Amino acid sequence: MDSPIFFNSFSEKVNKGVFNFTSDLTSNIKAAFCNTLNPPTADNGVLSDLTTIDATNMGDNNIKILSSVQADGVFSLVLRDKTFTTIGIVPSFRYMVFYDDKTANNALICYYDYGSDIILSTSGAMLDYVADALGLFRAYYQCPN
Repeated sequence: MDSPIFFNSFSEKVNKGVFNFTSDLTSNIKAAFCNTLNPPTADNGVLSDLTTIDATNMGDNNIKILSSVQADGVFSLVLRDKTFTTIGIVPSFRYMVFYDDKTANNALICYYDYGSDIILSTSGAMLDYVADALGLFRAYYQCPN
């Protein structure tokens, strides 16, 4: 999977103080999912701009903050690992979208394109987050066999 694709409005909202990634108390990052027929675009700004799949059977979509630090002018946001375990039918998805539901209208942060639709098995899948050199986060998908 490639690097995250940030929504055009993200940098403006960061500079205007819309986001506060200090901790889970000030920010509530969540994941939403879109399929190939309804891809997100860089011009989307809030969650209602998207057509998302019904991910109810994936359980909790909260993504917790592990750390948020600034060092030498580089801000790093590191998110905790998250396992989504399906408990029923989940529509296929290609895009994982991050948004903050503590902001007005659920402001969008970024999304990942998996390249093709993914179907989660009932045994779950791991989405793994790591900070890269620019202090951004990445998500990796691992589907159990």
